[in-house]
Amino acid sequence: MGLILVLASAWVRADVTTHRGSRLPDVEPPPLSEAQWVATQMRVNGLPMTLRSFRSRLSAEEVLRHYERWARGRTAHETYRIRNGEWQILAVRNGTSFITIQARPSATGSIGTITVSEELSNARVDIGTRFPLPPLVHIANVQQYEDAGIRAEHIALLSPRAPPAAATTFRALLEREGWQIVHAGPTQGTNGGYLLEAQKDVEHAQLTFLPHRQRGDSTAIVIVWRMR
Repeated sequence: MGLILVLASAWVRADVTTHRGSRLPDVEPPPLSEAQWVATQMRVNGLPMTLRSFRSRLSAEEVLRHYERWARGRTAHETYRIRNGEWQILAVRNGTSFITIQARPSATGSIGTITVSEELSNARVDIGTRFPLPPLVHIANVQQYEDAGIRAEHIALLSPRAPPAAATTFRALLEREGWQIVHAGPTQGTNGGYLLEAQKDVEHAQLTFLPHRQRGDSTAIVIVWRMR
Protein backbone atom coordinates (compact mmCIF):
# COMPACT_ATOMS: atom_id res chain seq x y z
CA MET A 1 0.00 0.00 0.00
CA GLY A 2 2.94 2.31 0.56
CA LEU A 3 3.80 2.00 -3.10
CA ILE A 4 0.27 2.84 -4.06
CA LEU A 5 0.21 5.98 -1.83
CA VAL A 6 3.48 7.34 -3.20
CA LEU A 7 1.50 8.74 -5.29
CA ALA A 8 -9.65 -1.55 -19.00
CA SER A 9 -12.23 -2.19 -23.25
CA ALA A 10 -10.69 0.81 -24.56
CA TRP A 11 -11.36 4.20 -22.99
CA VAL A 12 -11.16 5.69 -19.52
CA ARG A 13 -14.37 7.46 -18.47
CA ALA A 14 -12.96 9.07 -15.35
CA ASP A 15 -14.74 12.37 -16.00
CA VAL A 16 -18.25 10.94 -16.35
CA THR A 17 -18.69 7.83 -14.23
CA THR A 18 -18.38 7.10 -10.54
CA HIS A 19 -18.51 3.81 -8.67
CA ARG A 20 -21.47 2.99 -6.43
CA GLY A 21 -22.42 6.63 -5.98
CA SER A 22 -18.93 7.61 -4.83
CA ARG A 23 -17.49 10.97 -5.83
CA LEU A 24 -14.35 9.15 -6.94
CA PRO A 25 -13.92 8.59 -10.70
CA ASP A 26 -14.44 5.04 -11.97
CA VAL A 27 -11.33 4.43 -14.07
CA GLU A 28 -11.69 1.48 -16.42
CA PRO A 29 -8.91 -1.07 -16.98
CA PRO A 30 -6.63 -0.80 -20.03
CA PRO A 31 -7.45 -2.46 -23.37
CA LEU A 32 -6.99 -6.22 -23.80
CA SER A 33 -7.23 -6.86 -20.08
CA GLU A 34 -9.11 -8.66 -17.34
CA ALA A 35 -9.72 -6.79 -14.10
CA GLN A 36 -11.29 -7.18 -10.69
CA TRP A 37 -12.10 -4.90 -7.81
CA VAL A 38 -9.83 -5.24 -4.78
CA ALA A 39 -11.66 -2.57 -2.79
CA THR A 40 -14.62 -0.46 -3.91
CA GLN A 41 -14.98 1.41 -0.63
CA MET A 42 -11.93 1.89 1.50
CA ARG A 43 -10.11 4.57 3.45
CA VAL A 44 -6.41 4.85 4.15
CA ASN A 45 -5.76 7.16 7.09
CA GLY A 46 -9.16 8.68 6.42
CA LEU A 47 -8.55 9.16 2.69
CA PRO A 48 -11.36 7.69 0.50
CA MET A 49 -9.92 5.35 -2.10
CA THR A 50 -10.76 2.59 -4.59
CA LEU A 51 -8.39 -0.12 -5.79
CA ARG A 52 -8.65 -2.35 -8.88
CA SER A 53 -6.18 -4.92 -10.21
CA PHE A 54 -5.73 -5.89 -13.85
CA ARG A 55 -3.88 -8.30 -16.12
CA SER A 56 -3.33 -7.06 -19.68
CA ARG A 57 -1.85 -8.36 -22.92
CA LEU A 58 -0.34 -4.91 -23.37
CA SER A 59 3.17 -4.24 -22.08
CA ALA A 60 3.59 -2.07 -18.99
CA GLU A 61 4.85 0.76 -21.19
CA GLU A 62 1.82 0.48 -23.48
CA VAL A 63 -0.52 0.56 -20.48
CA LEU A 64 0.96 3.80 -19.19
CA ARG A 65 0.93 5.36 -22.67
CA HIS A 66 -2.76 4.49 -22.94
CA TYR A 67 -3.54 6.53 -19.82
CA GLU A 68 -1.22 9.36 -20.84
CA ARG A 69 -3.20 9.72 -24.10
CA TRP A 70 -6.42 9.86 -22.10
CA ALA A 71 -5.04 12.52 -19.76
CA ARG A 72 -3.73 14.69 -22.61
CA GLY A 73 -7.23 14.90 -24.06
CA ARG A 74 -8.61 16.56 -20.94
CA THR A 75 -7.89 19.96 -19.48
CA ALA A 76 -6.38 20.47 -16.04
CA HIS A 77 -4.96 16.94 -15.93
CA GLU A 78 -1.37 16.83 -14.73
CA THR A 79 0.66 13.62 -15.15
CA TYR A 80 4.07 12.41 -14.08
CA ARG A 81 5.91 9.10 -14.04
CA ILE A 82 8.14 7.37 -11.54
CA ARG A 83 9.76 3.93 -11.30
CA ASN A 84 10.09 1.61 -8.34
CA GLY A 85 12.14 -1.43 -9.32
CA GLU A 86 10.25 -3.26 -12.06
CA TRP A 87 7.11 -1.20 -11.48
CA GLN A 88 6.27 1.70 -13.81
CA ILE A 89 3.94 4.22 -12.19
CA LEU A 90 1.86 6.99 -13.72
CA ALA A 91 0.19 9.57 -11.49
CA VAL A 92 -2.68 11.71 -12.79
CA ARG A 93 -4.05 14.74 -10.93
CA ASN A 94 -7.07 16.77 -11.96
CA GLY A 95 -7.58 19.00 -8.93
CA THR A 96 -10.22 16.85 -7.22
CA SER A 97 -8.85 13.31 -7.52
CA PHE A 98 -5.53 11.53 -7.69
CA ILE A 99 -5.25 8.50 -10.01
CA THR A 100 -2.29 6.12 -9.86
CA ILE A 101 -1.68 3.49 -12.53
CA GLN A 102 1.12 1.05 -11.78
CA ALA A 103 2.17 -1.82 -14.04
CA ARG A 104 5.00 -4.31 -14.36
CA PRO A 105 5.90 -6.95 -16.96
CA SER A 106 4.35 -10.42 -16.84
CA ALA A 107 4.75 -13.54 -18.97
CA THR A 108 1.71 -12.55 -21.08
CA GLY A 109 2.01 -8.76 -21.05
CA SER A 110 1.63 -6.87 -17.80
CA ILE A 111 -0.13 -6.82 -14.44
CA GLY A 112 -0.95 -3.83 -12.33
CA THR A 113 -3.36 -1.78 -10.27
CA ILE A 114 -5.50 1.32 -10.63
CA THR A 115 -5.86 3.40 -7.48
CA VAL A 116 -8.18 6.39 -7.24
CA SER A 117 -8.30 8.68 -4.23
CA GLU A 118 -9.32 12.17 -3.30
CA GLU A 119 -6.71 14.83 -3.93
CA LEU A 120 -4.63 14.98 -0.76
CA SER A 121 -4.88 18.76 -0.51
CA ASN A 122 -8.70 18.46 -0.40
CA ALA A 123 -8.91 15.52 1.99
CA ARG A 124 -9.07 15.32 5.77
CA VAL A 125 -6.43 12.88 6.94
CA ASP A 126 -7.45 10.93 10.03
CA ILE A 127 -5.15 8.28 11.49
CA GLY A 128 -7.42 6.84 14.14
CA THR A 129 -9.34 3.72 15.16
CA ARG A 130 -11.90 2.60 17.74
CA PHE A 131 -10.01 -0.64 18.38
CA PRO A 132 -8.73 -0.80 21.98
CA LEU A 133 -5.09 0.27 22.11
CA PRO A 134 -2.79 0.37 25.16
CA PRO A 135 -0.51 3.33 25.94
CA LEU A 136 2.83 3.77 24.14
CA VAL A 137 1.78 2.21 20.82
CA HIS A 138 2.08 4.40 17.74
CA ILE A 139 -0.42 4.14 14.86
CA ALA A 140 1.46 3.99 11.56
CA ASN A 141 -1.42 3.31 9.19
CA VAL A 142 -5.14 2.55 9.24
CA GLN A 143 -6.95 1.05 6.25
CA GLN A 144 -10.73 0.81 6.40
CA TYR A 145 -12.84 -1.38 4.11
CA GLU A 146 -16.56 -1.87 3.55
CA ASP A 147 -17.99 -4.54 1.27
CA ALA A 148 -21.39 -6.26 1.25
CA GLY A 149 -22.24 -4.63 4.56
CA ILE A 150 -19.11 -5.92 6.29
CA ARG A 151 -16.71 -3.37 7.74
CA ALA A 152 -13.09 -4.12 8.52
CA GLU A 153 -9.88 -2.36 9.47
CA HIS A 154 -6.24 -3.18 8.82
CA ILE A 155 -4.17 -1.38 11.47
CA ALA A 156 -0.37 -1.11 11.52
CA LEU A 157 1.24 -0.17 14.83
CA LEU A 158 4.63 0.19 16.47
CA SER A 159 5.32 -0.68 20.10
CA PRO A 160 8.53 -0.01 22.06
CA ARG A 161 8.12 -3.38 23.80
CA ALA A 162 9.26 -6.80 22.61
CA PRO A 163 6.58 -9.04 21.01
CA PRO A 164 5.76 -11.19 24.07
CA ALA A 165 5.41 -8.15 26.33
CA ALA A 166 3.36 -6.24 23.76
CA ALA A 167 1.08 -9.26 23.28
CA THR A 168 0.60 -9.61 27.04
CA THR A 169 -0.38 -5.95 27.33
CA PHE A 170 -2.90 -6.24 24.49
CA ARG A 171 -4.36 -9.45 25.89
CA ALA A 172 -4.99 -7.88 29.28
CA LEU A 173 -6.59 -4.81 27.70
CA LEU A 174 -8.87 -6.83 25.41
CA GLU A 175 -10.03 -9.06 28.26
CA ARG A 176 -10.87 -5.97 30.33
CA GLU A 177 -12.88 -4.66 27.37
CA GLY A 178 -14.96 -7.85 27.21
CA TRP A 179 -13.11 -9.68 24.42
CA GLN A 180 -12.60 -13.44 24.57
CA ILE A 181 -9.15 -14.72 23.58
CA VAL A 182 -9.70 -17.69 21.26
CA HIS A 183 -6.05 -18.30 20.36
CA ALA A 184 -2.67 -17.17 21.68
CA GLY A 185 0.77 -18.46 20.80
CA PRO A 186 3.96 -18.04 18.79
CA THR A 187 3.74 -17.37 15.08
CA GLN A 188 4.76 -20.09 12.64
CA GLY A 189 7.78 -19.31 10.48
CA THR A 190 8.84 -16.14 12.29
CA ASN A 191 11.17 -16.44 15.26
CA GLY A 192 10.10 -14.24 18.15
CA GLY A 193 6.68 -13.48 16.70
CA TYR A 194 3.37 -13.86 18.53
CA LEU A 195 -0.26 -14.20 17.48
CA LEU A 196 -3.53 -13.36 19.25
CA GLU A 197 -7.08 -13.98 18.06
CA ALA A 198 -9.98 -12.44 19.92
CA GLN A 199 -13.77 -12.44 19.64
CA LYS A 200 -16.41 -10.07 21.00
CA ASP A 201 -19.96 -10.86 19.90
CA VAL A 202 -19.78 -10.74 16.07
CA GLU A 203 -16.49 -8.84 16.05
CA HIS A 204 -13.27 -10.70 15.37
CA ALA A 205 -9.67 -9.54 15.52
CA GLN A 206 -6.33 -11.12 14.65
CA LEU A 207 -3.24 -9.46 16.10
CA THR A 208 0.24 -10.33 14.83
CA PHE A 209 3.32 -9.19 16.77
CA LEU A 210 6.66 -9.30 14.94
CA PRO A 211 10.15 -8.16 15.98
CA HIS A 212 11.03 -4.86 14.32
CA ARG A 213 14.20 -5.44 12.32
CA GLN A 214 15.49 -1.88 12.51
CA ARG A 215 14.41 -0.94 16.02
CA GLY A 216 15.96 -3.40 18.43
CA ASP A 217 13.47 -4.77 20.94
CA SER A 218 10.48 -2.89 19.53
CA THR A 219 7.55 -4.61 17.80
CA ALA A 220 5.63 -4.17 14.58
CA ILE A 221 1.96 -5.03 15.14
CA VAL A 222 -0.67 -5.74 12.50
CA ILE A 223 -4.33 -5.94 13.50
CA VAL A 224 -7.03 -7.21 11.15
CA TRP A 225 -10.37 -6.31 12.75
CA ARG A 226 -13.76 -7.35 11.38
CA MET A 227 -16.32 -5.03 12.92
CA ARG A 228 -20.09 -5.09 13.35
